[in-house]
Amino acid sequence: MRQFVHLHVHSQYSLLDGQASISKLVDKAIADGMPGIALTDHGNMFGAKDFFNYVKKKNGARKDKIKTLQGLIKRLEEGTATEAEMGDDAGAALAKARLELDALPKADFKGIIGCEVYVARRRLHDREKAMGDYSGYHLILLAKNIKGYKNLIKIVSKGYTEGFYGRPRTDRVELEKYHEGLVCCSACIGGEIPRHIRSGNIEKAREAILWHKSIFGDDYNTPDGSCLRDYIDVVDLARAHVVAIKRMIEGGSKERYEIFNIGTGRPVSVFELVRGFEEANNLKLNYKVAPRRAGDVTAVWADTTLANQELGWSAERDLHDTLRAAWAWEQAVRQ
Repeated sequence: MRQFVHLHVHSQYSLLDGQASISKLVDKAIADGMPGIALTDHGNMFGAKDFFNYVKKKNGARKDKIKTLQGLIKRLEEGTATEAEMGDDAGAALAKARLELDALPKADFKGIIGCEVYVARRRLHDREKAMGDYSGYHLILLAKNIKGYKNLIKIVSKGYTEGFYGRPRTDRVELEKYHEGLVCCSACIGGEIPRHIRSGNIEKAREAILWHKSIFGDDYNTPDGSCLRDYIDVVDLARAHVVAIKRMIEGGSKERYEIFNIGTGRPVSVFELVRGFEEANNLKLNYKVAPRRAGDVTAVWADTTLANQELGWSAERDLHDTLRAAWAWEQAVRQ
C-alpha cells in the first residue's frame, strides 16, 4: 500500500471541531503505518509542544526497541543468550526476534507542526462585519524547517494580539512577510480558493491560486525545500582519478572500460551548503531565494559503492573542509 500522510488534522485543541488527543492521533497514525502526520489546529498552536514531545518519545522508544532486539539477536546467534531469552527453543526465539525487528518502522515518525489559520478578507486590523471581516478564509500552513516554525509562531501570535475579530486572523501582507519556510495548502471548503470555485467565480479562484503560488512558490520535495546535490572536494576527486588510472595501468580489470561514480555519496541541500559556508568561514552570506527553475532535478548524488569496493576509495574531506578551502582559494585568486 502506498504511504499516506494526513496534512490537515485537528486535535482536542480545535474547539468544537476536534476531539482526539495528541497521543491518540499519533498512536493511530503509527498503527496504520503512516510515516508521519501534521497537526493543524484552528487558529492556534496550543498542541505543538505536546505533539513534539510525544513524537520524540515514540521515536525514542522505537530506537530503544531496535537496540534491544539487535542485542538479543546477537546473543542468540553467538550462543551467549540467557535461558530466559532462549526459552524452550533458541532457534524459535531467534526467528521471533528477527521478525519483531523487521516489523518495526525503519525511520522515525515525522511530526509536522502546522496550523489552519484564518486569513482576513481585507487587512487583519479591519473589523466591519458588514464588509465580511468577521472570521476569515481558512488556510493550512505547515512548517518545513525551523525558520518556518518561527514564522508560523509570528503569524499565529499576531493573529491573536492584532487580528482577533471572531477568530485570530492574519492577512496577505503578513503571509508575504513571514512565508519563508512554510508550505501552504488550500484547506477545506472554508478556504478562499474553494469558496470562489463553489460560488462560480473562477477568475477570483485563479487569482487566489496565482497569488499563493507567487508567494510560496514551487518547492522541491526535500526536507528544506531546496535541491540536493553531491559536493565533492577537488582533492578527493583527484585521488579517485589517481587510483583509477593506477588500476588501469596495472591491469586490475579485464574489462575494456569501467565506470565508477565518484562523490561523497551524501546529498547536501543548497541551504545546508549556505549554512556550511557561513560556519566554515565565519561569514554571513547575503542571498535571495529565487523561484525554482524549469527542468531542475530535485536530487542528484553519487552511489559510490562500486568505487569503495573495487578501488578502495572513499571521500575523506567533509563539507566544511571543502568550503573553507574554496573560500581560501577565492581570496588568493582575488589578490
